[in-house]
Amino acid sequence: MPAIHPSPTVRRIASVVWLVVGALLGAAACLVSGVAAISAEDVYMVSGDPQGELTDVGVLAMLAVLASLPALLMRRREPWIAVAGGALLTSVLRLDSLLLLLGAGAVVVHRDRAEAQVASVIAGLITIWAGVRDGFRPWLQTAWAVYIDPDPLEYGEADQMLQLGISVGIAVLTGAVVLGAAWFVRFRGDLSATREARAAAEHRGDRLEETVSRQDERERLAREVHDALAHRLSLISLHSGALEDAAASSDPAVSQAAHVLRDNAHRSLEDLRDLVSALREPTEGTHPAVPEAPDHEPSIGFGALPDLIDSARAAGVPVDVTVLVQDAGSASDLLDRGVYRIAQEALTNAVKHAPGCPVRFDLRASPATGVHLVVANLLNGVDSGLPGAMAGIIGMQERASRLGGVVRAAPDGRGGFVVDARIPWSSRSTPRR
Repeated sequence: MPAIHPSPTVRRIASVVWLVVGALLGAAACLVSGVAAISAEDVYMVSGDPQGELTDVGVLAMLAVLASLPALLMRRREPWIAVAGGALLTSVLRLDSLLLLLGAGAVVVHRDRAEAQVASVIAGLITIWAGVRDGFRPWLQTAWAVYIDPDPLEYGEADQMLQLGISVGIAVLTGAVVLGAAWFVRFRGDLSATREARAAAEHRGDRLEETVSRQDERERLAREVHDALAHRLSLISLHSGALEDAAASSDPAVSQAAHVLRDNAHRSLEDLRDLVSALREPTEGTHPAVPEAPDHEPSIGFGALPDLIDSARAAGVPVDVTVLVQDAGSASDLLDRGVYRIAQEALTNAVKHAPGCPVRFDLRASPATGVHLVVANLLNGVDSGLPGAMAGIIGMQERASRLGGVVRAAPDGRGGFVVDARIPWSSRSTPRR
C-alpha cells in the first residue's frame, strides 16, 4: 500500500497549530512555575507569607515573567531571546529555569550543532545552580512548599541535605527531560535528512549510470551509422564523378545530373560527419547537440537555401520560391541551422511522395515576426519508391520544438500536402535553449 503524504498546505497548518499549542502549553507551565517561585521568595511577598499579597518588587517580578512569555512564540526564528529571558529570570530574579530550558530546547532543534551545544551547556549549568540555590533555602521558601504546605518545623543538617538533594534532583530531571526531548527531535531530523541525502545520491548515481549507458549507445550508433553509410556515399560520389566526366561531351544533361548527384553525395558525407560528431559528443539535455557549421563554408543555414532549392530543381521538381529574410546575420546558429534542416526535410518529402509535382516554397523571417516557412505540393499518387517511416515529420516537429516553435504537416484538403513551420526568432545574443 503506497504511503500517504499530506499536502504542503496541511503540513503548514499542522506546523502552525503545533507552534501555537506548544507555545501556550509552555507559557502555562512557565507561568505556574514562575508564580510558585515568586511565592517562595520572601522579598516578593508581604511579610514573607507564601499565601499573602505581592510586594511592589513581586509585582515587577510577575510582570517580568509575563513579558518573557511571548518569546515562546518566537522560539523557532529567535530562540536565543527565550534563552536570554529565561537566564535573566533564573539568575537575577531567582525564579524558575523552565523558560530557559524551553528556549535552549528550541536552539537545539532549530539551530546548528555548535549553537545547540552552547545553549545546552548554559541551560544545564544555570538550572543546576538554581537547584543548588533553592536547596539551601528555608523549607517554606521553596517552590514545592507552596503546593505541599507542610507545618513549619525545625530541620537538622540531615534534613537540609535531603532538601538539597531533592532540589538538585528535580532540577536535573527537568533539564534532562526538556533538553533530552529536544536532542531526540534533532537526531530524528538529522537521520531523516541523511536518508534524503542518501536517496538523492542514489538517484544521481542512477542518472549518471543512465547517462553513461546512453553515451555508450550513442557511440555504438555512431559507429553503425558511419560504417553503414560512409562507404556507400563515397562510392556514389566516386562513380558520379566518373559519370560526369564521361558524359561531359556527349550528353550535357547526364553530366549535369551526375554533377548534382556528386554534390549531394558530398553534402551527405558532411552531414554524416556532423551527425556522428553530435552522437559522440552530445550537449546537456535529452537531444543530441546540433553541430556547428564551419565559419568558412555556409553549407547549412539561410545562406545555403539557394543551393538547396537548386538541388531540388535539378532533381526535376519545379519550385516556386518566395524568400524574404531580414537581418539573417543576427540569427543564432541554432535557428539558422534549424530552419535549414526543416526546409531540407520538407523538400525531401515533396520529392519522395510527389515526384515531379510543383512545390511552393515560402519563407518569411525577421527578428520582429520570427520565422514562417510554408512548403506545399500537390499529391499526384506517384511515389518515388524511397523508404520512409514518418521519421522526417517527427524530426521537423522535434527540431522546431527545441527552438520554441511548432511544425504542422498534413494534407490541405484540396489534394495537396502542406508543411507549416512557425519559429520565434533568436539572435546570437539570446541564450540558447
